[in-house]
Amino acid sequence: MITPNLLSVATDTAHLFFPEYRNRQAFPSRRLLISPEERGRVTLRHHRGSFVGCFSLRLRKNIDWELFKRWKTNRNPAVTEQMAADFLPFIRNHYDCITTPPPSAGRSPIRYCTYDLARAVSRRTGIPFAPAFSQKTDKRCHGRHASLSQSKPNLLDTWQVRNSSILFLDDCITSGTTARLCYEALVATGNHVDGLIWVAS
Repeated sequence: MITPNLLSVATDTAHLFFPEYRNRQAFPSRRLLISPEERGRVTLRHHRGSFVGCFSLRLRKNIDWELFKRWKTNRNPAVTEQMAADFLPFIRNHYDCITTPPPSAGRSPIRYCTYDLARAVSRRTGIPFAPAFSQKTDKRCHGRHASLSQSKPNLLDTWQVRNSSILFLDDCITSGTTARLCYEALVATGNHVDGLIWVAS
């Protein structure tokens, strides 16, 4: 079994410049998805003054990193369900749907572990899961360099979600670029987007 070492919460307020929220107490708590008792041990990390406010809840040493990396390939259902359960205490707002980043080039959407994770959360919460983005063609591997150099994601022609509340889920954050680009595409059509990311590499 594995335990999460970092769980990230990103809200629409996170696009504001970091200095405005250097004091955690100044952050509008009504928009946070964490409880008052959890807030005391939370630290805010910002990515270039835009999207992805990361709230560190655990230390990296708490995770079996090799097991997590194997899960990304073997999609162990037990690990998927455990990760989905880890998200549940932080899902406290109403959402119209759940979505995720797109699979990278060369990865089958049918065997995409993040879709598995989103479906598991959907089953537990009743929030429908709907893929929003077409498969990437220029991101063929994981890692910080691949993440930073990727192109903007394209919304699927079938994605017609407008002016809605969306929960964006991902299993891992590296540079934050993928989450930021997805966020920008989703809010461009009038949506509110909150994000939960299970671990940071």
